[in-house]
Amino acid sequence: MSLSDLVRTIIRLRQSGRAEITLLAVCPNSVAVLEAAVKVAAQSNLPMLLATLNQVDRDGGYTGWTPSQFVAQMRAFAERYPQVLQVPLVYQ
Repeated sequence: MSLSDLVRTIIRLRQSGRAEITLLAVCPNSVAVLEAAVKVAAQSNLPMLLATLNQVDRDGGYTGWTPSQFVAQMRAFAERYPQVLQVPLVYQ
């Protein structure tokens, strides 16, 4: 699902009164922030948008994470919080 599709779906559901949905947007600047975001998304069954333009890049960004390190951390949290696997993943 694209980000545009997800946002349009959320808007439609909110306008129809069928659902109160929030899109959790997070700029993960540390492992603690990333884990907190994953935990909240999993517990609340919220879609999560991670903005990682400067936090994660091939040189490590300002967090020190490369894309592969970031993905590995997200996989570890997905195992720790299995509910997160039920939340839509959005790629932009």
